[in-house]
Amino acid sequence: MIQPGIRKGLTLLVRHDAYLLLMDVNERSITHRLGMYYQFIFQEWDVDCEFNKNLGYPKSINIDPHIFLDKMASLLESDGAYSGKLSYVSRLREEHISVEDIDLLREQLREPERLRYDAELDVMYFVLTLRNGSELRKLIYPDIIVHKRGSKNNYIVIEAKKSSNTNKVSRAYDIVKLVTLVNDKEYNYKRGYFIDLPTGDQFNRHKRFNFRKLELDRKVYDVTSL
Repeated sequence: MIQPGIRKGLTLLVRHDAYLLLMDVNERSITHRLGMYYQFIFQEWDVDCEFNKNLGYPKSINIDPHIFLDKMASLLESDGAYSGKLSYVSRLREEHISVEDIDLLREQLREPERLRYDAELDVMYFVLTLRNGSELRKLIYPDIIVHKRGSKNNYIVIEAKKSSNTNKVSRAYDIVKLVTLVNDKEYNYKRGYFIDLPTGDQFNRHKRFNFRKLELDRKVYDVTSL
């Protein structure tokens, strides 16, 4: 079962990596550890993280950054939500993301000059301008994927954010990325998880994780720390 495995990995992370969470370290350091636990849990699958050669293996997810960003923008421009009643934009608003944030994201996804390459990390990233004018580097590739390398047999896709990161435009970017990956026939992941990692003061208050299906898409779950 997918959800018990996702929960078990988070339990192991909280149990064994409390220091990383408490110190609110770099997000990649935390997702790297979480990916290691998921490789142990989902042993019949390959688990890869977004940066190159994580867990000892080269990155192997077939995403063309330009095409993928276009797919994300197209999703925001469509009116075909899973129920056929409300648009994806309307459902994003149900996740407490404003129309202004959605419009800001949609416009930027169509701007090719925002796509950049980091030679040191060997990753493509997207420059997202926040509502206060500051810029944020957002990765094209998901934080963690559970799949079969060299095939289109995709299982689970995960985006994780630290509880200290509360920006709504950034959250919308990650959620739209997940919805695209579970709905587009080229990727077709079975489940998507948007995980809120308890860090800093929130880690001291953490008791458990709550799983909730997003109104935006019933194959994507919001996992929050309580």
